Amino acid sequence: MNITFKSYCLICCCWMMQVFALSFDDLANENTVSQADGKQVTMRGFLYPKEDGSWILAPQPNMKSCCLNTKRHVVVLGDFSNIPSYKAITITGTFIVEPQRYIIKAKI
Repeated sequence: MNITFKSYCLICCCWMMQVFALSFDDLANENTVSQADGKQVTMRGFLYPKEDGSWILAPQPNMKSCCLNTKRHVVVLGDFSNIPSYKAITITGTFIVEPQRYIIKAKI
C-alpha cells in the first residue's frame, strides 16, 4: 500500500479528531468516562436551563427539578435558549470530568 505524506496526515488527523458517542448508561462505566475525558463527544438528551446560564442534559423529557440534581449530572455550556426541553437534542463538544459533575463544552 502506497501512502503519501498528505494521505498519512489526513488519516492521523481523522483518527485524532475521533468523536466518542456517549449514552447516559456509559456514565456508569468509569473506564468509558476516563477514556472520554478531554475528548470530543456526542450525547443525546433533553436540555433544562440552570440559573447560572448553563444547561443540564437529562435522559428523559419533562423531568422535575429534584430529579435533575443528581449526584453526578451532565452540565452543558453553550446557548441553547431556543431549544424546548421536550425535544431531544444531540450535543457535540469537549467532555470534561469533574468530581461532582460532567461538563460538555458544546460547539455552537
